[in-house]
This record gives sequence, structure tokens and C-alpha cells, in this order.
Amino acid sequence: KVGNTSIDIHYLALNEKGEWCFTGRGRLVYIHPTTGKPAPLSEEMRTKLVNG
Repeated sequence: KVGNTSIDIHYLALNEKGEWCFTGRGRLVYIHPTTGKPAPLSEEMRTKLVNG
């Protein structure tokens, strides 16, 4: 999910046999370098995150 200031990431890893090894999730928040507070993602960033 791509939000206004963050993205949620869900992932899984497979072992050498192709079996699920672990899963996880996390949230990355875009932080303004000067204020240190969450900042809105630009439309360009959002588009690249959604479309690859």
C-alpha cells in the first residue's frame, strides 16, 4: 500500500527447496531531511512505487 507519507511492504522468503521460510512486513516513512518529520510523497514517487 502506498500512502501519503509512507509505503507498506509485505515480503516472504523461500528456502533452497522453494518452501516458505519466513514472512514479514514493514512500513517505510518518507522523512523530510530538515524537519525530521514525515513528508508527503511526490506524485512522481507515488507513481514509481505503484507502477514500478
